[in-house]
Amino acid sequence: MAYHILKHIAGMSRMTQAYFNERMEPFGLGAGQQFFMHRIARYPGLSMAELSRMGYYDNCTATRAVKRLAEAGYVRIEPDKKDGRVKRLYATEKAEELLSSIAQMRRDWYEIVTEGLTEEEKAQLGGLLSKVADNACEHLEKNYHPEEGEEG
Repeated sequence: MAYHILKHIAGMSRMTQAYFNERMEPFGLGAGQQFFMHRIARYPGLSMAELSRMGYYDNCTATRAVKRLAEAGYVRIEPDKKDGRVKRLYATEKAEELLSSIAQMRRDWYEIVTEGLTEEEKAQLGGLLSKVADNACEHLEKNYHPEEGEEG
C-alpha cells in the first residue's frame, strides 16, 4: 500500500509547523496563527464562523487563535452591523509588518522544500497535492460537520 504518501504529508505538516513556530516567535505568535492572520487580511470583514469553515477548524480553536491575534494588536473584532452576535474580523495597521513577514516566510519555506526540483517537477507536485487536498476537502464537506458536533 502507498500509505507512505500520508506519512510524508504528515511529516511535512509537522516540519512546516516547526519552521513557522520558530519564525513567528518574534511576533509573540505561533505557527497556528499565520493561517488565521492570512485569511483575515485577505478577506476583511470575515466572520468567525466563516474563518472556522475555511480551515476546517472547530469554533473553539478559531476563537482562541483570533483572541491571541487581537490581544497582540494584529486583529480588530467588530460586531456585525445587522446581527450583533456575529463578529467581523479585520487586520490592523500593526498587522502589516506581520503579514509581510508571513509572506516572506512562505516564500523562503517554499524554496527550501522544493530545492533540487525542476520547475516542471514543482508544477507536477503542486498539481498532485492539489488533487489530494481537493479529495480531502470534498470528503470533509460531505461528512464532517463540526458545528453540529458530529462526524458523518
